[in-house]
Amino acid sequence: MAVTFATAVPAAECARLDLPNFDSGKPINRPAAPCRYPTPPLPTCAPGTAAAARPWSELLPTAAAGQTVHVRGTLGVSNLGEVMTSNPPWVTNWLALAGPQPLLIADHRCGGYSGHLTCDLPAYGQTVVATGRLEAGAGYQATGGAKVWVLAAPVICEERPGAP
Repeated sequence: MAVTFATAVPAAECARLDLPNFDSGKPINRPAAPCRYPTPPLPTCAPGTAAAARPWSELLPTAAAGQTVHVRGTLGVSNLGEVMTSNPPWVTNWLALAGPQPLLIADHRCGGYSGHLTCDLPAYGQTVVATGRLEAGAGYQATGGAKVWVLAAPVICEERPGAP
């Protein structure tokens, strides 16, 4: 009986963050080695999408829970997250639109052990447009005690210069 094997699937990109380099909004490292949990690319924004979006810094002063926003900004990793007690400890950090007071992106994080976190979105410091509903970030406080906002049910696309 002959045995055949499927052809190998090409290695996918893996968005990984090394904790010693961690800082709010800092781009994630792109390791050359393939990873177990590949990070899918963000879709390209449709023409005109960015023109309708406003920077988070402009929306922040009038932000209200339940408000639907169309926001433009730099996608990165926030300094807000959790550490679970284990050996080694499991660490997670929220993805966010960067700024003096980041807008956390619901349901999207980086997580892992031993100082290497794998992220579920490619947050490399690129400009994105995100649409969603604002919610108060219960249990979190930004620097200086400011309120933390979370973008719930986010739909995110990436601005790519020269894209059709």
